[in-house]
Amino acid sequence: MAAREAIKRRDVAWAPDLPTYIHEAEHMRPQGRSRDILPGAHQSPKFISDWLKLHGKPGTVVVVRHHQLGLDEYLLDDIRRVDLRLKRVYLTDHGSFRLNGEYSAPPRGRFSLLVPTADVLEAALAGRAWMNGRPAFQRPHSVRERALIPLARQQADERS
Repeated sequence: MAAREAIKRRDVAWAPDLPTYIHEAEHMRPQGRSRDILPGAHQSPKFISDWLKLHGKPGTVVVVRHHQLGLDEYLLDDIRRVDLRLKRVYLTDHGSFRLNGEYSAPPRGRFSLLVPTADVLEAALAGRAWMNGRPAFQRPHSVRERALIPLARQQADERS
């Protein structure tokens, strides 16, 4: 019995001051509209849909934005199949998306499909990541992404 009370006292002694902790966490967020600086923030669903109807064919490299808990990463992937009747795009690594760039499997909102414009492609090729709208770190590329980098650069050169 004494051991349980000692554990309770120890847990209370180590417990953080919750109001202070929440106050500090709220002030860590960037002020203003930080999402505007992210690559691809300007891409509308109509822009993505129109681009996929014109350029979406198997083998085309696209960028997938992974957003979770304030962290944004840009990943390379290629189109495996496009189904205009169902308005779906199937990628090799990241599954299926709607033509407007929305992820079609749960959890929704975590992944989004982006057109490989210059800023988005540069972020994916460099492996940059953003935390709460600010540049955070450079992540290593997967083996699959390293294989797609030359193809992505070649397709970007052909389009420009």
